[in-house]
Amino acid sequence: MWTDDTDDPWKTWFVQIDGVRWANTVDLSVAAEAPNARLPICMCIRVPVVGSEDWFFTVDEGDDLDRLVDGLADLTTGRPRGLRRLLPRSPNEARFVGRRAREGECELYWYSSRRIRKRDYLALKAVVPGLQWSGGSREDPAWRIYLNALHPGAALNPLLTSWAQLRQRKREFGEDLVIPREVSHTLKFGDEEARARFIAASPDWLVSTYEVRDAPDGRRFAVILSRTHIIAQMISDTYIIALSDLAESCGGIYDGWGAMVEGVEDKEEGEFREGGSQ
Repeated sequence: MWTDDTDDPWKTWFVQIDGVRWANTVDLSVAAEAPNARLPICMCIRVPVVGSEDWFFTVDEGDDLDRLVDGLADLTTGRPRGLRRLLPRSPNEARFVGRRAREGECELYWYSSRRIRKRDYLALKAVVPGLQWSGGSREDPAWRIYLNALHPGAALNPLLTSWAQLRQRKREFGEDLVIPREVSHTLKFGDEEARARFIAASPDWLVSTYEVRDAPDGRRFAVILSRTHIIAQMISDTYIIALSDLAESCGGIYDGWGAMVEGVEDKEEGEFREGGSQ
């Protein structure tokens, strides 16, 4: 499974945090307006899930999550009923921005103009009867949760490039993406000292370095890190995120990966497919 190449702003990416793999599904179009001063409150609802062998939650659990999202939108932005409609209070503006899922739990995130009222929480319980969940909200005018936990940040472009590679490899070769193979990741830096810091912080990799002759952005000092792993999105995303974040902290950039084509009967042995620009 990988994110498709449509214009849909909702994308799913994977990250490893303290040994736990998370799947983040996020509205990337929100980044253009983040932080939104009209929506300074971040709300999170946590839902226990059972999941399946294929995903963090089942189809039925996914339907329940969708009902929660739709139900909260109706409750917070709908027209007040009864005597409440006479009160001089503007509707609460709320925007659903994404979710994070791991084994056993899914988190849903909104940004709103004010905190969700207790009676709205109680009413939401009736939207999906029997579903257990907990919720809360906090001030987050800088949208740190969206920008740091939901959005992939500097790794977005490398992820988009990687997903395009995976689609191409599957479409052109019918490749088995879950066969482990040696994968080479390329990163580039503006000076040797920055590259050296990055290499020192990257143990257990096979390392090679080279210098780029013509580097328009000035990042001439490249390093290739190689290791055997699966290239399916659930795995490759976690490597791209980790290496991109580390490279950024050293003033560098992630510039793509390359690997042998595997699991294709009619493919010539030794064919190599790579990403980035070396």
